[in-house]
Amino acid sequence: NKFVEFIQKNYRNLQYLSQITPQIAHHYLEYEQGRGIAPKTYNDILKLLRSAFEQLREDGQNPFKKIPTQESETIFRKPYIEEELQQILTVSENHPFIRPIIVLGIMTAMRRGDCCLLKWKDVDLHSNFIKVKTSKTGAMVEIPIWPTLRKELLKAQQEAENLEGYVYPEQAKMYQENPDGITFRIKRVLNEAGFQTEAEHERNH
Repeated sequence: NKFVEFIQKNYRNLQYLSQITPQIAHHYLEYEQGRGIAPKTYNDILKLLRSAFEQLREDGQNPFKKIPTQESETIFRKPYIEEELQQILTVSENHPFIRPIIVLGIMTAMRRGDCCLLKWKDVDLHSNFIKVKTSKTGAMVEIPIWPTLRKELLKAQQEAENLEGYVYPEQAKMYQENPDGITFRIKRVLNEAGFQTEAEHERNH
């Protein structure tokens, strides 16, 4: 939609996709970059438009095809302090569907997908450890189960129909079918707790 608005404002005489040239594509990305977006956001926009034109242009000419991505800078994020984590956990109590994933993420530092797809075979409540292969590195890690997380896992165990599959089957299903649904719910909790994601902060400034 933003690209269409840009074209309507700056190239009013254009009527066809075939009229979008690499120069116009560069112009739009320069415009976006001028808003102060991060390299990752720039790359996301580029990849989205490149993919869209790949599907829509029947002549095979993609004006975004040869535009290189930007090198993403490593971002050193300031970790949440204890009081902030407690605020997030408190707010998450009002969101029972996503709370277990938030608790799991906070207590283990596992990624969204690893939290949603955690299986009972990886959880050892007797030794108080989670033993799992992470999706990011493929490494096998052992993570201690702290009291707050143990409470959530025991609750899930009591409610589970069987202990052979996912610890949180409904969340696993949503992640597999619509991972953005998980992200949306996490963002909502963070917003209610008084925090903004990087992208939201970028949009508001």
